[in-house]
Order: sequence, then C-alpha cells, then structure tokens
Amino acid sequence: MSAVVIRPDFGRGTVICGDTDVEGDEATLLTNLANNQVIEHPVQPGAAADVMRLCQLAELPFDRMASAIVQDAALAARVLQVANSAFYGENRPVANISHALMRVGERGLQSVLLGAASGRVFHVRGQPELTRRLQVRAVGVAIAVEGVLRRVGNDRGDAFAAGLLHDIGWSVGVGIVHRYRAQLPVHWVTDTMAMLRAVERTHCELGGIVADRWRFPPALGAAIRWHHEPELAEVGAPVAYGVAAGIALLNRLGIHPEGPALPEDHPIFVRLRLNADQQLEVRREVWVELERLGLVRDRSRVEQDVKQDRRAKKAR
Repeated sequence: MSAVVIRPDFGRGTVICGDTDVEGDEATLLTNLANNQVIEHPVQPGAAADVMRLCQLAELPFDRMASAIVQDAALAARVLQVANSAFYGENRPVANISHALMRVGERGLQSVLLGAASGRVFHVRGQPELTRRLQVRAVGVAIAVEGVLRRVGNDRGDAFAAGLLHDIGWSVGVGIVHRYRAQLPVHWVTDTMAMLRAVERTHCELGGIVADRWRFPPALGAAIRWHHEPELAEVGAPVAYGVAAGIALLNRLGIHPEGPALPEDHPIFVRLRLNADQQLEVRREVWVELERLGLVRDRSRVEQDVKQDRRAKKAR
C-alpha cells in the first residue's frame, strides 16, 4: 500500500472530493462516534498522564531528569542504547547509566524522553509505516515547537506536550474504526485507503475531542485541535502557532512531509516573529536530535538544506 500523504487542508472535515461530499459525510461519522460513544482509545488516560509526565521531565534540570531516569528500567535501557549508538562515535561502550547520562547530555536526555513518549502514544493498528511516520514527526515537532517558542521569547511549559500529541487524532480515529466497524462504511474493510482518508480529514477534531475528554489544559487542547489552523485558536495561540511552525519546519527538512515547504516569510512565521536564521537554527537542532535517536540517518540531507539557505541569502 502506498503511503498516505497529508495535505495541509486535511484534518478539519471540510474537504470535498470531486462533485460529491460522500467522503466528507463518511468522515463526519467518525466525529459523531467520538462525540457520542464510549471510545476505546489506543492510548488510555493513564498512559496519557504518563506521557505528560515524560514531557514535564524533559523540561527539568539535568540532575533531576537523571535521577528520574535511573528509576525507570525501560528509559534507562533506552539511554544506554542511545549512548552506545554510532551517533556518538565512541569506541568504548558504556554499561553504567551515570556514564551514559554524561555522554548523551541534557539535550540528548530530553530527546530520549520524547522518543519514549511517542512510542507510548502512537500506534495505528495494522499500519506500521504510518505508525513509524507519526512517531518520528511527533518527536520532531515537539523539539521544534520548544525551539521556536524559546527563540521568540515565549517559553511554554506545554510546548513539548503540544508538539508530541498534535497528531493523536490519527491513533484515535483508527481505534474508533476498529471498535465500531459495524456502524461505518462497509467498503472501508477492503479499501484501507478510503478509511485512512476519512481519519486524515478528521484527525484534528478527533484530537481535540480526546483532549477535552482527558481534561488537558485549554492551551494544549487548542494546539492539538487547531495545529493546521492556528489562527482559530481562541486560547493558547502561541503554542498553536508554534506547533504549526514546527510542522512546517519538518516539511522543509523532508521528514515525512505533510505538505509543500512554506516560504520563510509565511504568515505563520511572521506571526511568531521567527526570522530566517532562527528557522534554520531550529531545523538543524531538530535534525541533530532525531539523528541522535536513530530516527533519521542521512546527515547530508540537513547539510544540503543549510547550503541551499546560504545560497538563497547570497542571491538576495
């Protein structure tokens, strides 16, 4: 099956294909079920709370992060794996968690936490390729939105969580399909792409619904619901714009892009007052952290992006 390509106008249940709105009507079924039925979410509130805990840990001072890591066997094992990866180019392996923490450093430890959190949130049943893509982009956007808001002087405690959870509607949507299959279009059983298109159209609203159900902070819920339309966020607009910018920066890097690259003077960046140099800094930061986690491997890709930006500046 070919990969699903996410368009920026998807996720809001407003797209009409061809001369009919049949697919729009089918997508509406998902939001109706989410609003009116008991949903067996792929991620339960307890797991969501765990993810929020990991995001909060990622914002703590290094010593406090480290003390928490050593108490979680799974996270400690992941730190050892990352510390001994080819990214660090060390010939001497480390088996001591304290030495591993010293090797990865504060930023590396943040990345490990976000990577662990994404694995606990995103699982699209029967879609390993889509699951992988969502996990990579979740970590990338989480790092990007934190970097964006830090650079524009608007540090927010919910930045990591907003970036990490912005696409939770995908997992929720596919979970609804499998639980309420009898109430949904029969052809979805054989036409997986039709089902995924419906989830794609509604994932923003589905994410907003689950954020309300789990009583997320209003700014976090707004960022999840409006990450493709940040101008509609009545609360937490900086975070919503930060997530939208993070998505755009990952698209620019070619990391499972959801749409075309946006120009440096796009209204999203203008609204945040994020200049071209700052955009470049965030992109490089995101790539390094994803490479640290083994989620991207072609270092030349980001270097090519940097060189292209430099050539563009000289031309101006």
